[in-house]
Amino acid sequence: MQDRDSYIADLVRREDRDRFLTALFVPADRRADVQALYAFNAELARIRNSVSENIIGRMKLQWWRDVIDAIYAGRGGPQGNPVTESLAEVIIRRNLTRAHFDTIITTREREMDTDDDGLAFNVTTELETFAEGTASRLIDLVLEVLEAKAEVAARHVGIGIALTGILRAVIFQGADEATKKAIAVSAEAHLAKARDHNVPRAAVPALLGATIASQYLKTMRRANYQVDHSGMITLRAGVLGLIWNSWRGVF
Repeated sequence: MQDRDSYIADLVRREDRDRFLTALFVPADRRADVQALYAFNAELARIRNSVSENIIGRMKLQWWRDVIDAIYAGRGGPQGNPVTESLAEVIIRRNLTRAHFDTIITTREREMDTDDDGLAFNVTTELETFAEGTASRLIDLVLEVLEAKAEVAARHVGIGIALTGILRAVIFQGADEATKKAIAVSAEAHLAKARDHNVPRAAVPALLGATIASQYLKTMRRANYQVDHSGMITLRAGVLGLIWNSWRGVF
């Protein structure tokens, strides 16, 4: 079990450093469960850029859909795969809502039909729909593990986080100013809306990604969204802000 948990943690650290950092603030008895969800998300998120043809990506996503089907049918996940084994255990142990998994996979399927420029959809509203179907649903699952209620904040934080990630990608690709600013404005607006809602302290670890997203947005805004290649690579979240916000019970 410990070896598998270490494998999952290493995978998340490597593939999704920001969520790995926020997971450090999850209570110890639930941290492995949250990391399993983040590992599942990381596996899906990297499919699109790891395949040469969309049909292959769709086949991989269908494989994950079959995994979810098997788990909820009581057959468990494929043995020998640390991610599916851990995912099966957390779904059963925490009685997680299947609809969130189905929405995440369906949204990733839609992503397979987009262009290869890193910008998933064409207009901000479509980007927000994509963000809500992926990042927001993932936060909903983490909240269930934490047994905390913060659905409205989760929706806005998820959108804000995902849009910030997309913004970093389009800056790297040299997108036009209007596109960059539209995404930034939308991301900041959603994070602000999330903070308008009072949430229980237990929910904060699920929402701490907002702290990281705000750090990125501030840095990119100061640079007028003209961060060069090396700057994009070295742009990393600071831990002190996470510690401070977690201690205060805010995000």
